[in-house]
Amino acid sequence: MTEWQPIETAPKDGTIVILRRVYKGELVAEGEGLFGFLHEDAPSRQPLPPDPLRRESGEDYARHVASTAEWSASPHWLRPDRMYAFPPPTHWKPRGINDHHPKEERRG
Repeated sequence: MTEWQPIETAPKDGTIVILRRVYKGELVAEGEGLFGFLHEDAPSRQPLPPDPLRRESGEDYARHVASTAEWSASPHWLRPDRMYAFPPPTHWKPRGINDHHPKEERRG
């Protein structure tokens, strides 16, 4: 079995690996993921519609749209379908034959 390695050493070329998020010594999330760009249809690429109660100024809304576009334009740790981000991982290991995780496990 391969030992978990620090996330800083993970491949960032779109290779699917097994990711793990550990916080204060507790496993928070584990599953498959990759480092890359969100799919263009990903929900987090879509800005929220303007607030119907107008609690947000036009400038605030424009800042929100700009920050959404900026975040989407950079690579992140994602789930294999590239539709959703993976919680910021702390460790990784190569995906093996018996390591298929059809969906992410959450604990804690």
